Order: sequence, then C-alpha cells, then structure tokens
Amino acid sequence: MNLESLAFEIRPDIVFRREPDGAFLYDPRTAAVHGVNRTGAFICSVLKAGARRTADIRAEMAGQYNVDPADQRLKTDVEAFLHHLLELNLLSIAKQ
Repeated sequence: MNLESLAFEIRPDIVFRREPDGAFLYDPRTAAVHGVNRTGAFICSVLKAGARRTADIRAEMAGQYNVDPADQRLKTDVEAFLHHLLELNLLSIAKQ
C-alpha cells in the first residue's frame, strides 16, 4: 500500500495516554492495550490532533528531532510505524 497519498488519524474511539517514556493506546473494541516508545508517542500525538499525511508527520518530526524531513530513514521508519498501527487497526484513513 502506498502511504504517501493517504491521510491517517488515530481512530476516534482509541484512548491515547501519554507517559514519560512513551504512550499507551487502548482499543475498546478488543480491550487491547498497546505501548509505544517516545517517538511512537510523538507520532501518535500528531495523528491524534487530526488527519495527517506521511509528509506532514515527517515535517513535524523534523521540527521536533532536528532531522531532514526528506531523510530516507525517517521516511522508512514513519511508514513502518504507520503500517504497524494499521495492522493493529488503530488508525483510520481519513476522507480527503
């Protein structure tokens, strides 16, 4: 799936709780709790604020972590994390 053309958001029913070392996402449909590290928590907070494209997420991360938003590793890591959240059914694809 080509993620570049899509916008994502955390499903509205997902409970997002920030912690000092990351965050937890609770899925009320499955009663599952998923933990993410600080970087994952940052991405989730960006997504929780509203639908974002991968380029938008990379731009937010560039500002937060002082990296080039066009960096290939950043692109790969963001897409891998989004794929993981999609597999867990924690994201929805926003209507555009």
